[in-house]
Amino acid sequence: KDASEVFLLSTQILDGIGGGLFGLLHPYLVADITFGTGRFNVVMGLSASCFGLGATLSNYLGQHIVEYFGHVTSLSASLFLSFVPIVLFAAMMPETYGQRGQLAADIEIQR
Repeated sequence: KDASEVFLLSTQILDGIGGGLFGLLHPYLVADITFGTGRFNVVMGLSASCFGLGATLSNYLGQHIVEYFGHVTSLSASLFLSFVPIVLFAAMMPETYGQRGQLAADIEIQR
């Protein structure tokens, strides 16, 4: 089953908005996570590499899903998988625990 033009266009628009916002917020999130550790550039490089790998795998696997199951299944699978980082972000970010800067304070105590 193929998706309608409205479904495809709305998915592309939301993907562009989400990608733009995430590209803008990425350095701020990395700076917050690595606050006081001196590892900003390492984490930026590693996370950018993970983004590239994810983009490559997404296109590769998405095309195979489209070929065998259609556009709706492929886009629905992408929608489902997009909730994984949201849950990880909500569960693992220090702000959700009220501990911003705690890692940097722990490192200073150990020195």
